[in-house]
Amino acid sequence: MKKNNLYNLSGEIKNCLPEKMKEKSKRSKLEEFLNIDIKNIIKDDARLIVEDLRDELAKHNYYYYIKDNPIISDHQYDMLLRNLSMIEKKYPELITEDSPTQRIGAPLEGGFSTVEHGERMLSLQDAFDYQELNDFLTRIYKDLERGENEV
Repeated sequence: MKKNNLYNLSGEIKNCLPEKMKEKSKRSKLEEFLNIDIKNIIKDDARLIVEDLRDELAKHNYYYYIKDNPIISDHQYDMLLRNLSMIEKKYPELITEDSPTQRIGAPLEGGFSTVEHGERMLSLQDAFDYQELNDFLTRIYKDLERGENEV
């Protein structure tokens, strides 16, 4: 995230702005991230956007996992993460170990013991439209080696 005089250290708009202006700034920033034209993005722009998206996702992880008070919907969060993932897919050299696309959840709280699963736990990919849902089901049918009517 670009550090300038409008933002405090946690990336929030400073209180020196009028409420309406703060809300508009937050909303338009989020809208920008949600409406990135990934097909036409060039590498230099992608590098900057990836940094900003990671900062934005870190902020929302903080509000969701630590504060237990999310400030965006799950769908909006998923779209931010998906946009980051798509940019990283287009430019794999931008992937870093600490990218939100490379880890799940938030830092662990103390007091829990480690448990090994018998089988690896895998996350489902998000489906945002009919075609993606259909593609997901096709993969499931293929993996199960069954026809559509057998599931």
